[in-house]
Amino acid sequence: MKIPDTYNMRPGESPRTHSGVAVALARIRLDAFRSRENQVACAQSTHFNRNGVITLVLLFAIASGLSIF
Repeated sequence: MKIPDTYNMRPGESPRTHSGVAVALARIRLDAFRSRENQVACAQSTHFNRNGVITLVLLFAIASGLSIF
């Protein structure tokens, strides 16, 4: 479980608590992820949402106009 020595163990790392079990599982999964030789990265991209900006500006203009009148 890769538990650190008992003198330097933080309360959240105790295997007797739910958080300690979660930490142990997270460390096991992180080590398994790092040990994989074939790591495939996720593709990412960003797109400018022109329609969203136009809608936002239009709604802001309508709200501003209604608050004045």
